[in-house]
Amino acid sequence: MSEGIGIASASLLLGGIVRSTRASWEARLEDLEAELRSGRSMDRISRIACAAARGALEQVEPRLLPAMGVFFGSGYGTYASNLDHFEHVRKREPSSPAVFSWTQPNIPAAWISIAYGLGGEILARSDGCMAGSKAVESGIEFIGAGLSAMVLAGSVSTCDPRVVSGLGRALGAGYRAAAAEGGGFAVLGGPGPHAARLAKTAFVRHARGKGWAECAMEAGFPARPDLLVTARPGMASDLGRIEPGGRFDLGGEYGDLMEAAGPAALSAAAIAAAGGALPGKRTDARPGTVLAADCDYCRSETALFLVVGRPEGGCAAGKAGRPA
Repeated sequence: MSEGIGIASASLLLGGIVRSTRASWEARLEDLEAELRSGRSMDRISRIACAAARGALEQVEPRLLPAMGVFFGSGYGTYASNLDHFEHVRKREPSSPAVFSWTQPNIPAAWISIAYGLGGEILARSDGCMAGSKAVESGIEFIGAGLSAMVLAGSVSTCDPRVVSGLGRALGAGYRAAAAEGGGFAVLGGPGPHAARLAKTAFVRHARGKGWAECAMEAGFPARPDLLVTARPGMASDLGRIEPGGRFDLGGEYGDLMEAAGPAALSAAAIAAAGGALPGKRTDARPGTVLAADCDYCRSETALFLVVGRPEGGCAAGKAGRPA
C-alpha cells in the first residue's frame, strides 16, 4: 500500500457526536440527520453516513468536490434494509421502490455522492467486519496508482439489533463484544496543506505462535508510538508489547463498530495528529506518531496497521489544513 499520502480532513462519529480534524467543528448526529431527511428518501445507514461524512467534507474546498471519489465499507450496513424488504415479499405485501433501493450495498456511497456533489469513482467494499478497512485500502491504492487524486474513504455502523444477533450466532461464543453505532471518514490525497499524513499502511497476516504486536513490529511498525489507537474490543491487550506514550482504546471504550471500526481508528488517529482532542481523552501533547490498528475478528488472520503523523511542514494544533 502507498505511503506518504496526505489526510486533508477526517471525521469521527461516536455517541451521537460527530467530531473532526477542525477543532471548531462539532455537531450532534440527530441535528444533521434532521437536515438530511428534508426531501431525501434515505434509510438510516445512508442518513448516518451522509451526516458523518459531512464533518470531513466541510473542511474541503468546494471546487475539489466534483472530482472526489467515494470509497465506502458496506459489510453489514444494508442487511437491515434487506430484511425489511424481504419481509414484505414474504408476506406478499407491496414494497416501495425506495425500500428496494436501500437493499443495494452501495446505496450509502451513492447518497454521499448525490448529497455533496462528489463526481469521482464510487466503490463499496463488502468484506464483512473489515469492509471499512478495505475501503480505506482501495482509496489509498487508487491514489497511489494515479487513478484518483482525492477520495473520501470510510464507513458507519448502525448497530441494528437483528444484525448484531445474527453476527453473534454466526461467530458463536467467541463473540462477546457489545456493538456500537458510529464510524469515521477521511479525505485522502488532494492538494495541501493537510491535517495529517499516512506515513505507513499495510495489512499484516497473523503468524502462528506470534501475537499481533510481534507481527506488527516485524512488518516495520513502531514499538513505541506516541499514541496507539485500537479499533476492536480486546485489541489493546493483544498489542500489549507495543509501548505507546498514550492509548485510545476505541473498541474497549465504545464497543464494536463492526465494519466501521477501521475507518473510525484512522479518523481518531488523524484528529489526534492534527492536534484535536479525542472524545473522553485529554490530549496533553500533540503526538507526532500515531499507530492505529484494526483486526479481522471473524477469521483472526489479518489486521490493518496505519501510522498517522503530522503533515509535512507541520500545522497549528487544532487548525487542520492551516500551515503553522
